[in-house]
Amino acid sequence: EVNRKKPASLEKREEINAEQGTYQHVLDEANSYMYMGTLVREHDAGMELRHLQHAFDLFVDVPSNYSANHIHDCVRRMYMIYQERKQYDEIIELLTKYGESRSRSKQDEDREIEARNYREIGHIYYFEKKEYTNAEKSYKKAASIIEQLLIYYRNLKDEEASKKYKQILATYLNYVSYALANQEQYEEALLTIGRAIELQPNNVSYYDTK
Repeated sequence: EVNRKKPASLEKREEINAEQGTYQHVLDEANSYMYMGTLVREHDAGMELRHLQHAFDLFVDVPSNYSANHIHDCVRRMYMIYQERKQYDEIIELLTKYGESRSRSKQDEDREIEARNYREIGHIYYFEKKEYTNAEKSYKKAASIIEQLLIYYRNLKDEEASKKYKQILATYLNYVSYALANQEQYEEALLTIGRAIELQPNNVSYYDTK
């Protein structure tokens, strides 16, 4: 009798299904908390937030390729509640933890999410808390992640992806320059906005910043 080996694609599919199965009960439990949150949304935001926190704590332990859409909805709702309550420290903690959970992934989408989280943290420090040093640090972290992606796609000679990340990086450098200027670090601010102009020479708003 001839032993027939399974095709590699089938073996891979079975491996993925088995891996997903190990996390399915966690996703089910987290989604149950999400659902319970929606049930109390209209009359008890505090209770909804507690349910969402339970869901979030479960989602972050699941690989992003299985939990991405779920955790995004959870974080967005928690962000809205914290924003309404002006609980900015809680937003920073939420986005930091969310970003750290995505940083374990090598997928571009997760790296972009991590960068956006640092950008949002920077905005909170800059606009709400007026803590310009912390805003600078957060904006620089966001810019660093995007710069890594830009370098990667430049090396691949992928013009479309490079163009995308050049635009994002220039935006983030613009934020950095504002944070530096508010600390009276004008020389570094000028150098930073100069880099943004090099990346996007046709964006007139960067010349206004300078």
